[in-house]
Amino acid sequence: MSKINKKSTRKTLALLMVFVMMFAVFGPISASAADEEGNVAQFTYNGTVYGFPTLAEAVEVAAYLGYPVIYLIDNHTLTSNLTIPANQEVIIPTSDACNDTYTGAANVPGNGTTGAAHVTLTVPNDMNLEVDGTLLVAGNQQGSVPRTGFLTGDYGAIDLEGSLVVNGSLYARGEVYGAGTVTASSGGKVYQRFQIADWRGGNGSLNAYTNGDFPFNLYDLGGISTQAVYQNGASMYGLAYINAFSSDNYTTVPYMGEGGIINFLSDSGSVVFDKNGDRTAITVDAEITTGELSVSMNVAGNTYTVNSEGLDCPFGYLTDVVVKSGASVTIDNLLKVLPGCTIQLEDGANLTIAENKALYFYGENSYEKSYYWGNAATWDYSLPATLINCDGTVNVLGTIASSDATFANVQGFEALKDGGEYALVIVDEYDQTNNTQISVPFYIGTPITTTPPTPAE
Repeated sequence: MSKINKKSTRKTLALLMVFVMMFAVFGPISASAADEEGNVAQFTYNGTVYGFPTLAEAVEVAAYLGYPVIYLIDNHTLTSNLTIPANQEVIIPTSDACNDTYTGAANVPGNGTTGAAHVTLTVPNDMNLEVDGTLLVAGNQQGSVPRTGFLTGDYGAIDLEGSLVVNGSLYARGEVYGAGTVTASSGGKVYQRFQIADWRGGNGSLNAYTNGDFPFNLYDLGGISTQAVYQNGASMYGLAYINAFSSDNYTTVPYMGEGGIINFLSDSGSVVFDKNGDRTAITVDAEITTGELSVSMNVAGNTYTVNSEGLDCPFGYLTDVVVKSGASVTIDNLLKVLPGCTIQLEDGANLTIAENKALYFYGENSYEKSYYWGNAATWDYSLPATLINCDGTVNVLGTIASSDATFANVQGFEALKDGGEYALVIVDEYDQTNNTQISVPFYIGTPITTTPPTPAE
């Protein structure tokens, strides 16, 4: 036992000597001088700013000083694998002020223009950055109407050519891009910008919600444009910045995991997001179920929550979903698949619409521009919503719905299996205040009659 203690003591003294030497070399410097002296990272300890020539050295020293917050102050390329410890916070800032925080206090009311990357961390293709603590890729979001939550001003960035493993928390409020892969392990949390393109504002949103409509349709997740793999047990959240009732609200929207639109059912598998330009490919290789979309706002000290429960929950926005063989998706809400979305089932894949739940599709040109709030001029309104069944299985316990009584303009339904009679809901004119639904008989498989159903007058 005494030998072990002696070794431990020698090791501790040696490490302390190393840090004494490091501080002698780096020395206390001002924040403005850090970059001038060739340092790429800095932190403040006991009121003094210390700079370091590599992020790895800053992380190593910070671990012995109680984990002060580290800021990257210049472009930097990793030269070896790096792990951010569980108690450490690293920030890639938006400006030299280095005052960004992951709580998102600094946002921009009204419209804003996207700037450029202030500082970029590059992870080469043979390198791995592992986050056990917190990594903030900083960026500010605008609180305008109708486009809210989008990136504005200069931002922090990661050029990811290698791998980024998230066991702790990654806040992608700036931009993470490149040919590499982000992997969120079980327990890992990823936060991205929740961007709404047709936000009505407080009163308009409340009126729509009161009238039984979910208050927006066009939204997506920004911040990560490289491949992102979410393993079973990982969570993903949207960071929304919206203006409601003359009050700016910074709120977290659950997207994957407990309380989110996507929930894992099994103990294994993954869901992969791969954003390519305006389109996002979602590959499901697990057993998942859909849930509600929920946004909370604080107005005059009171919390108000907009939830899609009992309403048509919008999904799509140029999204391509592939369900792999052996995987399954259970629709456990009223999911409205917007034009442009495709759903492909591979051989051995399963799609189930739960009892008393529904999957709504829209035929080509059946979802008009007037259905969206505000300026949606860039939207391609001719895109059909498509379900492609490639030898997979569709189990309808609830309802499959369409704006087209015969599904003539919704591809893939001729390939659905499991014969039987089901109720088809025809989604009639949707004018933001009234959603008339007409139930008519619909048959999947071999129909009892060859006469297609027609909507009521």
